Amino acid sequence: MKNKKTVSPGWMVFINVLFAVLFTVFFESVLETASGGKKWFFISLPLGMGLFVLRQRTAGKSRGSRMEAIRERIRTEGKTEEVTRELEDYLIYRYNSKHSIGRADRSILESDRMEVFAEDWEGLELLAEVYAETGEMDRAVHIVEQIHNCTEFHISLETFPVKYKKTLFYLTALEIFMEAGDMKKTEEYLFEARPYLETFKNRKDNMGAFICLTHVKYQYLKGNYSQALQWLNHYVFPENMEMQLMRRELAAWLYFALGDEEQSRYWLKQAEEVCDSQWRKDKLYADYKEMPDRRTIPL
Repeated sequence: MKNKKTVSPGWMVFINVLFAVLFTVFFESVLETASGGKKWFFISLPLGMGLFVLRQRTAGKSRGSRMEAIRERIRTEGKTEEVTRELEDYLIYRYNSKHSIGRADRSILESDRMEVFAEDWEGLELLAEVYAETGEMDRAVHIVEQIHNCTEFHISLETFPVKYKKTLFYLTALEIFMEAGDMKKTEEYLFEARPYLETFKNRKDNMGAFICLTHVKYQYLKGNYSQALQWLNHYVFPENMEMQLMRRELAAWLYFALGDEEQSRYWLKQAEEVCDSQWRKDKLYADYKEMPDRRTIPL
């Protein structure tokens, strides 16, 4: 399915202004005609301004909906090349909606100058995950480092929302460095992230679960299989498909590492039961099949 063409943000603002002006003029003319020439600008102007604000907010919601649509495609189809391109286009669109000077195009992606997108952490982190899973690990690592090197990342006020956002970034970075097998970077970022992870580790939600899974994967890579399995079994994971799939797949890998192939196959079957699409099942078994030859856990 091809991406739908979208109106550029600058033109969308112009269209919304024009629409609001035309509405104001039309509404004013109707009122003046009905009242014998009396002026009603104190009503028509506020209504026109309100219409402009409403259309702008609606446009903002549609941009957010587009990100959700991309996430849904990833959930149902996987991190495919088509989804990768759609996400890249979306990042360019988001950047251009905020900057009237120095507009971005696909040449930025081709030259790996990802730093221009560093302020859009959410979309850029997701693109890094997509690159990592589609085999473009160097680009994924490059994105993580560009976000981390961004001045805004380090000077942001440490409010609760910012801490939450930074914690999500560190979890993504750690996943990618562990997938790349770069334990030096993993440990550097883990040390830096510790205050953030400590803040949220006891939450009984996806954030707390991701932190637990990150520590479990780290211990797996260190060869501390028993300790990793103990942590995995101790934590109560949310009852949603994503968390239960990761939890069960990790159990299968850990039992395999401990030499208990019967329990490993049992947890692999348990993981399959919560998969909601065929591509997930295929990926689950493909990753498991190549497990003996790997030293990392796939994303």
